Amino acid sequence: MTQTPMSKTLRYSGAIALVLLITLVGLLGVQALNAADTPARQAVPDANAAKIAALEKRVAQLETQLKALETKTKLIASDGVTGFAVNAPGTVSLKGSTTTVESLGTLNLKGSGTSVTCAGFTLNCNGRATVSANANLAFKSALVTINDGGKPAARQGDTVMISGPGTGQVAIGSPTVLIGN
Repeated sequence: MTQTPMSKTLRYSGAIALVLLITLVGLLGVQALNAADTPARQAVPDANAAKIAALEKRVAQLETQLKALETKTKLIASDGVTGFAVNAPGTVSLKGSTTTVESLGTLNLKGSGTSVTCAGFTLNCNGRATVSANANLAFKSALVTINDGGKPAARQGDTVMISGPGTGQVAIGSPTVLIGN
């Protein structure tokens, strides 16, 4: 059987049409699979997006904590060697069941209107201690003792018994200010 050029063309055209049909069906199948897969992907949240959101939240928390620390470190200054200073714009409070302020050198309390108030205050000095004021200096207490107390201090108008030139003893004195030897 001899084939005419027309029959060859028809046979090749049919083969080409078949290949195109198979390709088209394949493409439509892939597109259908992708379309069916898309709602499933949308239903499951992206795990990376959740992790990123959690990390962004943690970064914001850490930035807040860092700002608080920066504020606190501005209150404490150092000379980089041994000196530190607390620079507070307001009130500084030291609280504890026992609070110790210790200086191996000089201890200074300075301020305009410096006040020390406490229930049970002891100031121990192993060396020289000086209390000075450029204005009035007041000690107020139920009992003031000097050198562990002893005899009453004389007040203006109290009776003093003179025993010799420049010597004497307080006969009636303060019941709240006692001076020891």
